Amino acid sequence: MTTTEPTADPTVSPPTGARRDTSLVGRAVRAAHIARHVDPEFDTRAADHRRTAHRRALAHDFADAHGLDAIDVIVTDDPDRCYGTWRGFLITITDNGQYFTFLPLPGTDGYYLILGPCPGCDRPVPLADASDPPALGRYLDAIADDTEPPHPAEFNHDPAHAARCPATRHRRGHTA
Repeated sequence: MTTTEPTADPTVSPPTGARRDTSLVGRAVRAAHIARHVDPEFDTRAADHRRTAHRRALAHDFADAHGLDAIDVIVTDDPDRCYGTWRGFLITITDNGQYFTFLPLPGTDGYYLILGPCPGCDRPVPLADASDPPALGRYLDAIADDTEPPHPAEFNHDPAHAARCPATRHRRGHTA
């Protein structure tokens, strides 16, 4: 079985050019490899039917909004963001050998932000709206043109920033 497996280093994109196994087993194994890559606790986390159902709903919603197959949308727990006692989720897809990670905002049906390295601390934070293909395209165009797109309001308050990140403003306990 030939699959495109993610690399161990998150800064390195998965290899391209390998033939992708489209069988159920091949797609499931590929999805598990990607889930392990983006969520180191994937294999040790206990099953929770409510979170599994929520993951499946997020995968289908994101896939529908972006014209993807739901099996290619990997939803994992977010190591940086909690909402009360509920750990957030991250959505990861691979496209042309690159990983893209998205943050679904709780309480907002279908609102997704793309995560990327903060220009101040290099941690994965929300950089732009990616709720639909035009919004995602606006961000990708800006990146291709080597310009910084306008950041969403969530950028400044994201808990994934380093403690003294110079790129944030109005953070609790931090003055930039």
